[in-house]
Amino acid sequence: LTSALPGDRSPYGATGGGHSFCFNLTSILPVYGWGDQGGQQKSTAGWLARYSLFDPHWQITMSSGLANGTVEWDGADTREFVNAKFYAEKNWGSAFPQKWYWVQCNTFDSPHSDLCVTAGGGVRDVNIGPMSQTEELGMVGVHWEGRFY
Repeated sequence: LTSALPGDRSPYGATGGGHSFCFNLTSILPVYGWGDQGGQQKSTAGWLARYSLFDPHWQITMSSGLANGTVEWDGADTREFVNAKFYAEKNWGSAFPQKWYWVQCNTFDSPHSDLCVTAGGGVRDVNIGPMSQTEELGMVGVHWEGRFY
């Protein structure tokens, strides 16, 4: 997987100097998805996620992983990363929530290096035919010693 942001944008916003970066992921080793390690993975939003009235949809595909690759800054400075902590999710739908937050923590020192905490929520619209309302939602997921809580 390779991605680049040309021009005066960086992953953190405008740099003002016409800088660019390119990253190249050469491998990703999944540690935790959204379920027990090595077990059946779960839908982030539960069984209701299959219905289109809940927008947007959100699926955590990897709560914690280890990534290898390189990052190149301005076409000149290239840095390699090995076993860097990695997180991946997918969002889709026809609307974005009015408010949204998420927290992802998967880098802890020993003896808690196996701990992974993910939290998210917000205020979103629920559309049921001509009726529409908003709902506040939130969830917390914890991975610890191969188990999902």
